[in-house]
Amino acid sequence: MHWMMLLGLVGCSAHRGTTASVNGTETEIDPIIGVQSVEGIESIDCTENTQCIAFTTKGATGFDPTTGELVASDAAAPETMTPWPEPTDPSSIEERWNLQIKNQWRSPFQANVPNPNGGSLRLQRGLTPGTSRVVRLGGASLTARQAPDPGAVAYPNALALHPTGTEAYLVVWPNPQLIAFNARTLETTWRTGLGGPAQGLFVSRDGRYLIAESGGVAPEHQLLDYEPLARTPPTGTDPSADASFRWLERPAASGTLLVDLAVGRVVARLPGPFIGFATRKDGAVIASDSAIASVRHMPTESTP
Repeated sequence: MHWMMLLGLVGCSAHRGTTASVNGTETEIDPIIGVQSVEGIESIDCTENTQCIAFTTKGATGFDPTTGELVASDAAAPETMTPWPEPTDPSSIEERWNLQIKNQWRSPFQANVPNPNGGSLRLQRGLTPGTSRVVRLGGASLTARQAPDPGAVAYPNALALHPTGTEAYLVVWPNPQLIAFNARTLETTWRTGLGGPAQGLFVSRDGRYLIAESGGVAPEHQLLDYEPLARTPPTGTDPSADASFRWLERPAASGTLLVDLAVGRVVARLPGPFIGFATRKDGAVIASDSAIASVRHMPTESTP
């Protein structure tokens, strides 16, 4: 197992500052540049620096992330994607992590994530209320920390690891909390409320943002536990690219959340399930199936 990519990276910590000092007066910074309602969004393309395209069931709509305004677009609709195939020879979590870091891909929420002290972290459901734990399996010693209890139906993808490997994130559906903790010591570093039942999707490749969904509910038919399947992407494609979530089995969500990890708070809430995300030099674009928004980086400390 190769861990040099994990252990050799510089750590990062979350700061809470969300104000700037203007002439000695603290002013609250609004992270939202602009948000627009766009019904039927199926995908977004933000490869151009100046404009994003929201492809909908009715055609294409342009979105200017610098102003947050909709603009005209005559872009052709992308080809219809077929579901990625199911994996036939799944790789180990260490192999997936090293490939993820090498290619600077997103860091997804999973049932197991690698631990810098060796082994892996996993949510262990308790037999009685209040006894669920995040357990480190393997490595030199067995350690654990408290965790919220899953619901009667468990969604196992509760953990994600920051690309630096120093901080881990815990969202146990249907609980409303995001808990950040030190991946080595398992001690809580910060937490924030997500406003309702939530499940995590991924951490952005630059480690700045965490994307989650809220309001998820289980289907009415009999379901013992979710078993979300990570499909095999085309060669060279991020396994957690936007398209992957079209086929990821998970609680049906009513909202999409964007958390700025540098300040430890939700900076955007959109109605509807997640559709797409793109980073920008000084912010990000996030889209659900019925809205698209542009956000700016929040200041991590007061600016004189």
